[in-house]
Amino acid sequence: MCAANRLTVKDLYYAGQDGWHLLPGWASFFAAAGDAVATYNSTSLRLIIGAALPTRAFSAALAATEIVIMRSAIARTSSATGSDLTNRFDELCSMAPGTPVTLLNRAGNHATGARDRKLKGVITECAVVHEEKRLKITVDAGGGSYLIAAKDSWRVEPSVPRNLPKRQTGQLVPPMKALARQLLGEDKPGAAQPVSRLDCVVLGRASQIGREVLSVEFAVKTTGGEFEKGTLQDVLRARRFVTCDASFYSEVLRVDGSKAAKSPSGIMPHVTVFDGARGFLRWRHLWRDSNWVVLLDRTAPHFDEAASALNTDLIQNRVDDSDVMKDIPVPPGIEIMAYTAARRK
Repeated sequence: MCAANRLTVKDLYYAGQDGWHLLPGWASFFAAAGDAVATYNSTSLRLIIGAALPTRAFSAALAATEIVIMRSAIARTSSATGSDLTNRFDELCSMAPGTPVTLLNRAGNHATGARDRKLKGVITECAVVHEEKRLKITVDAGGGSYLIAAKDSWRVEPSVPRNLPKRQTGQLVPPMKALARQLLGEDKPGAAQPVSRLDCVVLGRASQIGREVLSVEFAVKTTGGEFEKGTLQDVLRARRFVTCDASFYSEVLRVDGSKAAKSPSGIMPHVTVFDGARGFLRWRHLWRDSNWVVLLDRTAPHFDEAASALNTDLIQNRVDDSDVMKDIPVPPGIEIMAYTAARRK
């Protein structure tokens, strides 16, 4: 699915006292787990990878980052061939008039330094114009609108309700961060398609995950021998930590609140990452239509209960064992399982 020379989590460096050091071998294990679930596609089955760990530190963050990298590569391939745009266009056309959206307004010439903007809008109708079906998006109170063809439907994404302004210039789309540009492979001006996807959801302690993805600096080594630096959030773009209408690729959900840990948008991600026992025990029933990575810290409360629940799930719901991790070296102190189960909507 990905080019052999593509940079991934395995190519990340961390800052030591004497410079940059390649991540230790255990990081490659979590990258492999993220790779496996990100590329597993079945309409009837889902892939579950479970791991008992000596410590949870950075495990979910690294696995989720690899998932976003792989899903981004898949999304670019699908967009380039147009294979996913017809379904997306039909889905948008099925939405009720007045559904709030954002519209990516592409700059005419990126070479001049012009930047893309995001416009607030609502779906007005889907109609045939000049013998081609178009989606009409109204972007201001005066009736200003755009007609969007199926091939451009990737520029439209559902949004939150809000009043349209009388006139709008749009919100500038920020340039891709250096680390994300290297890992996502979108290094040409205007090549990035900054629209939202929900590649994965991480269920865990949001504050803990936030520290790992926002505060710790990583880097990749370029072909020129230089280091491009950034944080995992530059790649993850977890919706909890982005501002306003900025695009997102993932979400981090708290598991210890009174509200159910389910997707606010109702969209099921390709992968759900359970970072710890509590989220798995409380909310696993809400995510049975996605692939799973279940990461259980042996030193944390409720480990035994969660491990037992995962074993019970395997016994009751397993369709078949999976060998997706058979060639991956398992670091000392880690036990894993991998199996497929039926999707449940």
